[in-house]
Order: sequence, then structure tokens, then C-alpha cells
Amino acid sequence: MLKISISNKENELRDAIVQAVIDLMKQQNGFKLTINVQQAAGVLGVNHLKIYELCRSDSSFPCLKMGNRIVIPVIQFLEWIDKESWGSSNKDV
Repeated sequence: MLKISISNKENELRDAIVQAVIDLMKQQNGFKLTINVQQAAGVLGVNHLKIYELCRSDSSFPCLKMGNRIVIPVIQFLEWIDKESWGSSNKDV
């Protein structure tokens, strides 16, 4: 019974985090379907070079090369954040 309660709290926290990220992205760029590397770096609070590194080395990181540009699909980016932040902690449970 307690596990269900914890699970509900985790889901509520996850939903709150996703909503906060969506709100931040709306403020920054009007919530487009894709964001650029600098915007993704701002959302994650990392240097833009880290995003380029993720695009090169992490096959699960969502990015698309469009000519010389790299863009990140917003929905897949949010799913990736969710998987990376919650998925790895759930493996230990």
C-alpha cells in the first residue's frame, strides 16, 4: 500500500517537473516543435558543448541534423529528460 502512495507522489513530482520545463520553454521560444542546441542547453542548465557531445555520443538523445544545424524535437527531449532522471533511479528500486 505504501508503494502505491510513493508511486503517486513520484508521478505528481514528475508531472510538476515536466510542466515547469514546458512553461520555461514557452517563455523562451513560444513552444515550437523543435529547439536549437543553445535552448536545450538552457533548459538543462548545461553548456551548449555538452548538448553537441550528447548528440554525438548518446544514441538515445533526440536530435536531428538539418543541413548544418542540429535541432532537438521538444516532445522527445522531454521524454528523454524523464527517462534519464526517473528511469535510472527506478532501476535501483
